[in-house]
Amino acid sequence: MHRPAAFVIFLLALALAPAARAGTVILTPDPGYLANTTLVSFPDPDEALLSAVTAGAQTITFSTPFRASTVGNNWATWAAPPNTESATPRVLWSGLDDTTFFPITTSTLDFSLPVALFGFELEPGPTDQHTVTASFFNGVTLLQSISRDLFGDSGARLFAYSAGPGESITSVVIASDADWAIGQLRFQEAEPVPEPGTVSLTAAALSLLYIHFRKRK
Repeated sequence: MHRPAAFVIFLLALALAPAARAGTVILTPDPGYLANTTLVSFPDPDEALLSAVTAGAQTITFSTPFRASTVGNNWATWAAPPNTESATPRVLWSGLDDTTFFPITTSTLDFSLPVALFGFELEPGPTDQHTVTASFFNGVTLLQSISRDLFGDSGARLFAYSAGPGESITSVVIASDADWAIGQLRFQEAEPVPEPGTVSLTAAALSLLYIHFRKRK
């Protein structure tokens, strides 16, 4: 007994579709994470105010200026491997509001090009414990939120998210109740969207198979 042609076409389309999986939260900078990402460095001297950093074609713009710093110089502590890449990285401090002089606790990072994976290490400014949340967005759509309770004394930890198939990250919002510094910003470029020609060829192949099975039936 022959299977219905529509059922066969459904099976073929299912086989051609990528396996669905959710995005992945990454909390430690393991070798796989480091090998598959690009580090965003900045040569600016300590105390310089930065509104963006760049690596190749990618530019990350900050909604509030960050102050360039170095752990052990004008930022007191960090953490050490395996929790972080290094104990003395260059970092970016969220800073103080120019008008009120209150700590800046929330900032948005926007990407000039969508990314498939983005991560950074973060430590609160005050030495006691504070909750920090990183929210990863595609446009206005929230993809993932990561919240961690961190100490400001050698308490830096990684916040990283790898988007699922067909997703990409366009911005990240970092929020806490205290100021903070981020370092070791890393990203992985998003896979290009399939060209229209590729989609058309797949559709044409499925159509030919459908015609073939109808004739056999």
